Amino acid sequence: MQRRTQIAQKTFLAMLERTANITASAEAAGVTNQCIYLWQEKSDEFAAACQAARESAYDRLEAEALRRAVDGVVRKRPIVVGREVVDYEIITEYSDRLLEVLLKACRPDKYRERQSVEHSGPGGTPIAFDAVDQRSALADRIASLVARIDPPPPD
Repeated sequence: MQRRTQIAQKTFLAMLERTANITASAEAAGVTNQCIYLWQEKSDEFAAACQAARESAYDRLEAEALRRAVDGVVRKRPIVVGREVVDYEIITEYSDRLLEVLLKACRPDKYRERQSVEHSGPGGTPIAFDAVDQRSALADRIASLVARIDPPPPD
């Protein structure tokens, strides 16, 4: 492998590990996305390194989401009187939405959204379905719609 290709791959992998973004990482390495995909096709080792870099980036994202959800983010919020900022207060904001997403990801059996839709016939019996009757009813419905749109000429 050429030295230039090795440097580009190392640059790409380092950036991918930081950003989890293939396009930005390819640009940083001075190559195209198509080049990256070609390298992955030709080298199982490079493909595995890409997957490891993405997993590392995802771990960092998950840790940051957890920090924002649990520890919060300290912000400086202006105190406005009339139209003038008279002071600032320091507040810690937490992300309930991030916390919800993390809980659903970590414990899906406990926190997933539960929906159940069941269809049945009268009295809970199975729904009877006769394809011939259904086709016939559909053909009759289509014929009545066509007749409404294009009525036959008067006699």
